[in-house]
Amino acid sequence: MKQFVCHFVVMGLVLALLLPSCVEPTGLGADLLRDDQPDVGFTDTLSLEVKTIKLDSVLTYFPVGNAAQAQRSYLFGEMIDPIFGKSKAQLFAHVIPSSSFSSTRNLNTAQLDSIVLVLPYDTISAAYYGNIQEEFGLAVHRMTQDMNPEQNYYSNATFQSEAMPLGTARFLPNKDSVRIIRYGSSVDTIQVPAQLRIPLSEAFGRELLQLDTNIYLRDSLFVSYFKGLHIKPTTVNQGMLSFNLINANAGVFLYYTLDGVPAQIQLQFNPFWARVINFQHDYNGAPAQRYINNNVLGDSLVFVQGMSGLNTEITIPFIQNLKGVVINKAELEVRIADLPNDDQTLFKPLEPIMVLTFDRNGEITVVDDIVLLQARGQNTLDAVYGGRPQAGKNGSPTFYTINLSAHLQSMVNGQRSNVLRLSVFNRSERASRVALYGAKHPQYNIKMKIAYTRL
Repeated sequence: MKQFVCHFVVMGLVLALLLPSCVEPTGLGADLLRDDQPDVGFTDTLSLEVKTIKLDSVLTYFPVGNAAQAQRSYLFGEMIDPIFGKSKAQLFAHVIPSSSFSSTRNLNTAQLDSIVLVLPYDTISAAYYGNIQEEFGLAVHRMTQDMNPEQNYYSNATFQSEAMPLGTARFLPNKDSVRIIRYGSSVDTIQVPAQLRIPLSEAFGRELLQLDTNIYLRDSLFVSYFKGLHIKPTTVNQGMLSFNLINANAGVFLYYTLDGVPAQIQLQFNPFWARVINFQHDYNGAPAQRYINNNVLGDSLVFVQGMSGLNTEITIPFIQNLKGVVINKAELEVRIADLPNDDQTLFKPLEPIMVLTFDRNGEITVVDDIVLLQARGQNTLDAVYGGRPQAGKNGSPTFYTINLSAHLQSMVNGQRSNVLRLSVFNRSERASRVALYGAKHPQYNIKMKIAYTRL
């Protein structure tokens, strides 16, 4: 599990770079260093062992030192995928009184006007996935189990909640801005970015008005009283939504009138309190199922998926046979598989694809080429690292090319593990996926293309 703490940190490192813009061992490569070889050469026949693996879990919440470090996108929904089966994302989150609440007046005599949970849509295009033109269902429940904001939580964490929902909704996602009523010194209407508004139980609203106002003035007291919200999907769709919980407009809004004066209380999601995403994957009966942890079938197909889904693991067993070689250029080339019933216009191939490895302590980390990009102050991956889909020529499949020149040299020098993983950037915030041709596909096999100089 420790490796996924590092994995989450790795995601943040790579996100900063992105913002602007199997095989049987054959010993191939062993003859690369024969005396009759020229000093400069090329090979794309290096032996690779490839398989699909399923992750245990990924980190979805960790305590932050400042608000900018907090996760922004929170996946939501239960999605059926013709290749990857069913995936589910549900939310558990603390809410606390906003800093704007400062009243010490007794609210027992206040008149409840309404209470609403507001979930702003994440408008980043990569946050949505699949078909979001369907009707989605959602239920909001009151948590009955504590979360600790000072500890890490992984995607397999769940928490108990009441059976009876505080509110439900069925809705068509809408990315357009909306007009809402705002309570202040007067009641007015304002235009706000796209958001989902779910009416909650009036009984819950009246309960909040009956609270001792001192509870509102101390976050720890409020969280002890109200342990949080469990937000879960109630429909199965062909897509996944994403909400931005770290948004000034997000949270529970309690509208009331006291002595003829309209007012509101906002219970907001907060960067320093827990917000945990629970992921569940069910591959039963899905085409991808039979390929998981199967080295033989990795010869033909492998799979990569966001959330806590599938990764592709690539082992280079004879990399030490290149000892003494200087790597001038090394590119990993993988091609997107064209599978029956896979609608790639709906379930678009992930981009960019991420290559990870293991450090000396067995922790997941980024490859050296990404580390060097950051060290040089380069702010985009596209020009140097690659990793985005490119159209194939003459009818050949779409493919990814990833520059691993520095990392392969470290492998040759014995400084890095000979195992790579194909994964997803910011995987806890992405539902995207892709099926790839494997290491021994007769036409479109995975290749490591190497231009080298022999010392």
